[in-house]
Amino acid sequence: MISNLGQKEYIKAFKNTKASKELFALLYLLERITQSAGFDELLRRVLETVKKVMRVEAGSIMLLDGTGNYFEIHVPTGPLEDKIKGAKIPVDKGYAGRVAKKGQPIIANNVHKDDGILDGELSASFTTRNLICVPMHDDENNLMGVLEVQNRHGSEKFNKSDLPILQTIASHTASAIQRIRAKEELYNVLQQQNLLFKEIHHRVKNDFAIIAGIIEIERVDLEDSEAYRVLGDVQSRMRTMSIVYDLLTGSIDSRIEVGTYFERLAGSLSQALSHSRSEIEIEVDASDFKLDSKTALYCGLLVNELLLNTFKHAFNDAEKGRVDLEINKENNTVTIIYSDDGKGLPEDFKIEDQTSHGFEIIKAIVKQLNGSLQVNDAEKGASFIIEIEAMEDTREKRASIL
Repeated sequence: MISNLGQKEYIKAFKNTKASKELFALLYLLERITQSAGFDELLRRVLETVKKVMRVEAGSIMLLDGTGNYFEIHVPTGPLEDKIKGAKIPVDKGYAGRVAKKGQPIIANNVHKDDGILDGELSASFTTRNLICVPMHDDENNLMGVLEVQNRHGSEKFNKSDLPILQTIASHTASAIQRIRAKEELYNVLQQQNLLFKEIHHRVKNDFAIIAGIIEIERVDLEDSEAYRVLGDVQSRMRTMSIVYDLLTGSIDSRIEVGTYFERLAGSLSQALSHSRSEIEIEVDASDFKLDSKTALYCGLLVNELLLNTFKHAFNDAEKGRVDLEINKENNTVTIIYSDDGKGLPEDFKIEDQTSHGFEIIKAIVKQLNGSLQVNDAEKGASFIIEIEAMEDTREKRASIL
């Protein structure tokens, strides 16, 4: 079998043939085949080119089925293509069976019906006069199938000079089929993983809801105001994480649309944290981009802690208040600009000196994501700028190669 021929070898092999530009275009396609080409489209292109280059009436690619006991005819071309597509031939029958047994090509210029079962003779309306059948092997030299052409136009017969063309096409087609199958297998694995992750996300979201409900029941009977507040903060953090898993449940990948996430987060936290004496408006300005689920979750927790701090300290008994939240991404850096119009920060406020649980969480997340946290100058209220590095989504990266 001829494979991996260089330019000089191609020229030598086709020097005495009428190989057209279509043949070289086909070989170029086979070397660079991708999932987008499609399996049937690839085989159809191969056979159409083979018919023109070899000047034949019909052709077919027969690949071994899953059992290894039959050849299945894929995308045949010729008068019987509609009748024989998908037909199966025992692997030990006909010329294809002989090629499979010996692993060598066959040229037959005087074909008789008593020679065995031929793919061209699956119907009495078609008679095979002559044929060439060549094997197709994988990279480990295992038989994958055969490429067969029948009935050269006119009275011309097949000869040995025709073999290099057909063997080269068979070799490159076999390699292309292997690449397509490998990509399909990887795609199927990724699809199964996505289904598994979606189910996990759904269950995690439900678990959060159950735990939050239990906490709410426990809070009702608490007389200690500090304990009541702490459990409320825990509920808020769980709510923030639950929204991420809720969005992932219906997503085909593991990324989160930032605008949607923070709009839902702001609405949920505003409803949970506001009370009858005050009305706090949260405005979200998020660029149109997606984040991997981990980075989105961390961003949500950062915003959650800032909002908890704002609702506790910035407005007190003010009837109205406003929080502005801006999120954008440039290259791999996510920037969160958070500000409120509350009573502002103490004059001696320093981030590094803050020991509250909320600020400890913020500083830990920022450090983990190689980020920075600073106070932003504001005429009124408090304002913070947080910059963090987005994490790489390995599942998304794997899917992008398909």
